[in-house]
Amino acid sequence: MALIPRGDIPLSHDPSARYLPWLLGIMCYFAVLASVGAVTSHQLAARWDFALGSVVTVQIPAAVTEGSDAPRLSQAERMMRQLPGILRLVRVDTSRSAELLAPWLGAELAADLPLPRLFDLHFAAPPEVDLKQFEARLGELFPGAMVEAHTQWMSHVAKLTRAVEVLGLTVLALVMGASVVAVIFAVRTSVSIHREVIAILHLIGARDGYIASEFQAHVLKMALRGGLVGGFLAVATLAGVAAALEPEAVDGANLIPTLLGGLPAGVVEWSLIASAPVLVALVAWIAARLSVLGALRRMNP
Repeated sequence: MALIPRGDIPLSHDPSARYLPWLLGIMCYFAVLASVGAVTSHQLAARWDFALGSVVTVQIPAAVTEGSDAPRLSQAERMMRQLPGILRLVRVDTSRSAELLAPWLGAELAADLPLPRLFDLHFAAPPEVDLKQFEARLGELFPGAMVEAHTQWMSHVAKLTRAVEVLGLTVLALVMGASVVAVIFAVRTSVSIHREVIAILHLIGARDGYIASEFQAHVLKMALRGGLVGGFLAVATLAGVAAALEPEAVDGANLIPTLLGGLPAGVVEWSLIASAPVLVALVAWIAARLSVLGALRRMNP
């Protein structure tokens, strides 16, 4: 089946030749953005789940006086290190906690507050230990001690990222559907305009497949042209969003890392993103053939 137009039907002068590339370009633009949104949210969800799902935070109340509970604190640390599956124990410095509170409470008040001691427990996998029981054991040493698994609120983040992913895939499906409708409308209009030329081609022995290939090649050329423009505008939009989020990157050499930092690094994910313009063109190409063959069957029952 030929993809290069032979020129037997003057399709380049049709009204659709003026608006269809732009319409398909807009469809490609939204297809790329939807693909980026869906794939990036999926990648970020997996990254957050791995990074935070295996972390547990332990909060121990502040000491009445500095060092007054050192023996009990050492015993609590030994209990933490003995948990099955733990990789490392990180104690968060109280000065760091004060820095985080300073913008909200003021530097002086944050420095004077008796801040609790925080410990981050990093596990090789989401911990299977009974954290409630461990919290009760710590409570015997330090009443009011708290053990919080990040998986408790990660479920809410996972629901949000899944919603963004589903929304991106839904937009992509709608874009594909709108592309099909636009191509069908344009092709049927062209068939009506060139009805006499098509009748002459039938008289001299042209088959429906040959005529359909003329329309297919014409639509494919317009879809690829619009896809390139739409893909370029989508990349420009992503660059603009990255520059808006990181204004200091615009004047330096960090624009490209800023743009790509939140995007997936896997070959499969990048292939899906890069294939969005090709997918739009392929859908338009198939829709053109089916639409033309249907219109020709109605012309020659």
